[in-house]
Amino acid sequence: ACNNSLTGQTYSNTGSDQTAPSLTGTPYAGTSGTNACLSMAAASVPAFSPANAILGYTDNCGGSVTATLTDTDVTGTDCSWTVTYTYTVKDVCNNSLTGQTYSLSGSDQTAPSLTGTPYAGTTGTNACMAMAATAAPFNATNAIIGYTDNCGGAVTATLTNTNVTGTDCNWTVTYTFTIKDACNNALTGQTYSNTGSDQPAPSPTGTAYAGTTGTNACMAMAATSAPFNATSAIT
Repeated sequence: ACNNSLTGQTYSNTGSDQTAPSLTGTPYAGTSGTNACLSMAAASVPAFSPANAILGYTDNCGGSVTATLTDTDVTGTDCSWTVTYTYTVKDVCNNSLTGQTYSLSGSDQTAPSLTGTPYAGTTGTNACMAMAATAAPFNATNAIIGYTDNCGGAVTATLTNTNVTGTDCNWTVTYTFTIKDACNNALTGQTYSNTGSDQPAPSPTGTAYAGTTGTNACMAMAATSAPFNATSAIT
């Protein structure tokens, strides 16, 4: 109160940047269209990229930010899968923005292939050429023999064309088909053939030729006077 002075006294206020980075721009969109089975999705897509992950993120103080992977999640099916990377974005003061994600997508785009011994078709079918396809029909179960899907799934066969060639005595019916996997990837232009022929002997189905009577000839001339007639014989 008497104005005596104690000089040079101080007090301080302290603080720091405690604000996590934020998304202020356009984030990384990830990739799409990778050709792989679900089981190989994570191995087939590009690995987590911290440089891509921080795209669009800024620090309120203008410093740099970093991204650290925290989880990798694969979902979907062989026909449509997604790999999602979850990560944390930090600034230089270690303020963290957690639970950020970007995704990579893909599917199985590979057609089935012939990896074994294909079905050889049938032989010896007894039928006229006109009945070949009916007598030795297409068999979808047999058609897929030897074919496999790269992802291990089931394959199916769909008939696309039937072609019959040859004669009644030796015909071939060739089936052209497409093999598809569960993702509808198609291997076209596959074939197998069935063969056959007309095998029954002719049979009488009407009134047979009765022969002639009353020919005037000695027995020694019988065959000459009443000769065999092939046209009459087939009546």
